[in-house]
This record gives sequence, C-alpha cells and structure tokens, in this order.
Amino acid sequence: MIKRKGEMQIRTVEGVRGGNGSVQFLDLLTPEESLGKLRVAAETTLEKGCSIGRHPHGPDAELYIITQGKAVVDDNGEVSTVTAGDIIYTGGGAFHAIANEEDEPVKLFALVIN
Repeated sequence: MIKRKGEMQIRTVEGVRGGNGSVQFLDLLTPEESLGKLRVAAETTLEKGCSIGRHPHGPDAELYIITQGKAVVDDNGEVSTVTAGDIIYTGGGAFHAIANEEDEPVKLFALVIN
C-alpha cells in the first residue's frame, strides 16, 4: 500500500492526556489499515508550551521517535531532555509525558502498539 500525504488526516487536539495547549497529529495509518496492530500511528507536532500529559501504557505500549527539536520527557518518573534521533519506549504499566519548552517545534512519530 502506498498512502499519499494528501490522503492522511490532520487532527489538532487540545489538552492531550491533560497536557497543555494543542497537539497536531498527522495520522499515518488508521487502526484498520494496520490490521489492528497500531492504535495510533502519527507524526506529532508540539509547538512551544505544548505537551502530552503523563499517562500509563499497559497492556499496550508506545514508541516516540523524535525527529526534530528538543523536548523534556518524564519517563516513568525520570525527567530527561531528548533531541532528534532519540526514542522513548513506554510499556508494561510504565508512564510518560512530553513537553516542548523551546521555540522550535518538536516533531515525533508516535506509535501505540496493541
């Protein structure tokens, strides 16, 4: 399957998981297109001051692949800074959150694996 960018839905969501501001999602695949394997497959953009609030994963898991910018991540209680090329994997009941405190937008691929 080839899916052109123009065929993908863009969603803007306020207060994702209790976070600040709005987050833009470019939905790469729907759950049906991934045969139910992925609940979310999206390129995600966080502008300055925006965040995805702290939330757990289990029995599902989530993978963030940072492609642009610098973000602050709460990785199961350990706060770190991540930049392009870094990944965050959360599963097994662990929790995470991510925030952009910089001027440059943060872009990441988010994959929630069922």
